[in-house]
Amino acid sequence: MKKKSASKRVKSTKLKRTSKARGAKQTAGKRNRKIGVPRSPQNPFRLGSAYGAVFDILASHPDGISRQDLLKLTAKATGKDATHAGFDMAVVLSARDSLNGERHRSCASGFYVCRENDHLSLKTS
Repeated sequence: MKKKSASKRVKSTKLKRTSKARGAKQTAGKRNRKIGVPRSPQNPFRLGSAYGAVFDILASHPDGISRQDLLKLTAKATGKDATHAGFDMAVVLSARDSLNGERHRSCASGFYVCRENDHLSLKTS
């Protein structure tokens, strides 16, 4: 009886070039997006998050902003399309009526959004 042997795989002599080998710069963590508005000191969301960008945009308009304008600014700030930016807006805008009232589970407490028809303004403690 003939003994069976496992087939041998031949390794290629060419090595894969990684980004380090090409001399690319490495960045630590998430890249910082410029949203064009200063970060609010009352912002309860993480730095660089889409929810934080929505909060900062609302905070930079003390007289309020229309929902359509907020959507445009959020899409531009986060680099998302209007549909996905609208999802992020919905989480932040779920804070209604009181500082610690009912809201989306991803929405932090300590603020709420005052609505008058299509006009939105941010109220903080």
